[in-house]
Amino acid sequence: MSQKVTVNQQGMVRVRALVSKEQVKEIARDCFGLQIVESCDVKEIDSYEDRNFVVHGRLDVRDCEDDVLYQKFDKFVLKIYNAAETCSLAWFSHINSIVAATYLESQTGFKVPLPITDLETNKHCVLYKIPLQRDADVSEKLSQDILSKNRFVTVENSLHYLQHIVRLTTFIPGQTLDAKKIDDALAYDFGKCAAHLGIILKKFPVPQGVLMREELLWNMLHIHKMMPNPYISSMKDNKRKSIATDILQKFETVVLPQLVNLPKQWIHGDLNDANHITCQDKHGQTRIAGIIDFDEMCYSYRVFEVGTALMYITCSVPRERCFDNIKQFIDGYTSLTALEPIELSVLFTIMLTRYIQSCVISEYLYYYEDPTNDYLLQTPTQGWDTLNFFINEGESKFLDIVSKR
Repeated sequence: MSQKVTVNQQGMVRVRALVSKEQVKEIARDCFGLQIVESCDVKEIDSYEDRNFVVHGRLDVRDCEDDVLYQKFDKFVLKIYNAAETCSLAWFSHINSIVAATYLESQTGFKVPLPITDLETNKHCVLYKIPLQRDADVSEKLSQDILSKNRFVTVENSLHYLQHIVRLTTFIPGQTLDAKKIDDALAYDFGKCAAHLGIILKKFPVPQGVLMREELLWNMLHIHKMMPNPYISSMKDNKRKSIATDILQKFETVVLPQLVNLPKQWIHGDLNDANHITCQDKHGQTRIAGIIDFDEMCYSYRVFEVGTALMYITCSVPRERCFDNIKQFIDGYTSLTALEPIELSVLFTIMLTRYIQSCVISEYLYYYEDPTNDYLLQTPTQGWDTLNFFINEGESKFLDIVSKR
């Protein structure tokens, strides 16, 4: 595997770390005091832009109030963020502190991962130097830019070392939700868990003195500004490019003007099927046991969370299930949290916007930044067909279903 090195729109070096199993063990030990069991394999799990490893081990005993809780766990997920995120250490530390607080709140309904504080700073994220591979796909000019402009890059023994944010969380046992098998009960459970999580996250205030990152690529609030270039402009399929442009235009002209009076709070930001862990209940039924991956969390509009979830519970299911899943999700969600009429009126366009966001960005990342990561094509493979299905079915049918409460 060869590393692809690019620069994002903010001028940050974008590259996924390449590490050996021994390096994973070293990072876990040095940063978090986790002694990984030698007999257990280090398993990498899928990720869009980062690296995630499931590891077994024990945390060293610490002189802190959380130690009793930490010692209960022996399975963890070590995350190495893309180098492009390094400048956002304070942001990720903050949102992971919210996740840590959410862990204690959510135990009666579903679990969330517990972030482990690092040994040096007692924060939930820390920087760690990882070398760039010698055969990395990087131009000479970009290499010089890395050396001269990026404060997170050093050179040692002719190797470039990039600082990456690393984080350790507890592992939630179970299976990733299989979107193709979502039935009425699971769709209802999905909606109810989304509302439950929203109720918890609503308790956390807007942070003071922390960069809000409202222009985060996956935050819909500024998507109409960020998507046209380079994401939509680079598309090869003109028909799909036209669809994407039309949907974003409707989002800008119809949805944005109505947001000012809608509820705003912390949201997960990426309630997709892969971020839901399931298990079997005592009756043998599949239920949602946990919600993971809060790295796209942001302070934004509640309706964006709902529209995102609707996109993912319809993307890969049989066509005859799409509207059933939408109805059951909304029923589950509104069993705990009522949606305002204006929220319901803009929900269809928001759902379609998330389809565009997920399909176009994923394809761009694959074709222009990381062609070795087939996981990026998982959503676009089925997403475009489902998007066309909803466009053909029309907004009236959607509104008729979500408005019947």
